[in-house]
Amino acid sequence: MAPHGVVVEMRSLNNCSRGSGISVTKNPISGSYADAGVSWTDYLYLTIGGTLSNAGISGQTFRHGPQISNVYEMDVLTGKGELVTCSKDTNSELFFAVKWIQMLYDDFSTFSRDQEHLISINGLDYLEGSLLMQNSSPNNWRSSFSPSEYPRISSLISKNGIIYCLEVVKYYDELTSHTVDEELQELLKGLNFLPGFVSQKMDHWNIPRLYPLIRNKKWDDRTSAVIPDEDIFYTVGLLHSSGADDWEPLENQNKENTEVL
Repeated sequence: MAPHGVVVEMRSLNNCSRGSGISVTKNPISGSYADAGVSWTDYLYLTIGGTLSNAGISGQTFRHGPQISNVYEMDVLTGKGELVTCSKDTNSELFFAVKWIQMLYDDFSTFSRDQEHLISINGLDYLEGSLLMQNSSPNNWRSSFSPSEYPRISSLISKNGIIYCLEVVKYYDELTSHTVDEELQELLKGLNFLPGFVSQKMDHWNIPRLYPLIRNKKWDDRTSAVIPDEDIFYTVGLLHSSGADDWEPLENQNKENTEVL
C-alpha cells in the first residue's frame, strides 16, 4: 500500500478519545466566540503534520502569519514511539522541527500592485489571488460562477490567454452588518480591476492561487519554511481537479511530476 514508503504502526493509539474539533462559547461578557485558529489552509483535509511542516499558507497569512506561527503547543509522536508535549519553551527543538467580492484583471502588474496595496492597509480578513487560463474552464464542479457569466469570462480568457482574479473577504457580525458594505467599498476604492467583473461570492479550486505575504507577519526563521529576503513575497498554490471525462491530462501531468521528483 506504500511502495518505497514507510508505514507507521499506530494501533496503540486507538484508545484516544475524539472530541469536538471547534468549541463555540457564549457568555454575557464576551459574547459568542469560537475556540479556533485564526489562520487555516484553504484545503482542510490535509494532515496536521503535513500542513505544519510546510508552514500552512492561506488567504489569512498576510494578516496573521502562517498556520505554524499560530500553534503554541503540540503533542508529538516521535520516531522512538514517545508521546512528547512541546512548545517554544518546552522541548523547543522538537517543536520547531515539526511546526510549522473577487475581481478580474488582465494585467499582472496592476493585479499585483492592488494586492500589495490591500495587504498594506490591513483592513481585510482574507486576501488571495488566482489565475484563470485557457485550460481552466469557469464551468467546473468546484466553481460557483453564475452560468450567465461563463461566456463573458471564457471570452476574456480567450482574448488574453490568462486572467488574474483577486478574492477578498471582510468578516462582520450583527453589530457591523449594516456598515460592512460601506467598509468594503472604501477598502476597494481606487483598485484597477476590469469594470463589470466583480462578483460577491465565488469558490474556485481548479486554478493556481497566488498569496501575497509579508515577512514580518509572524514568520519564524527557526521553522523549516524557506522564504525570500524581500519584505513582500508570493507563494503559488497549484490545486487541480477533474471530472469523470477529463482526468487523462492530470494523469499525464502527475507522471511528468514523478519523473522530475
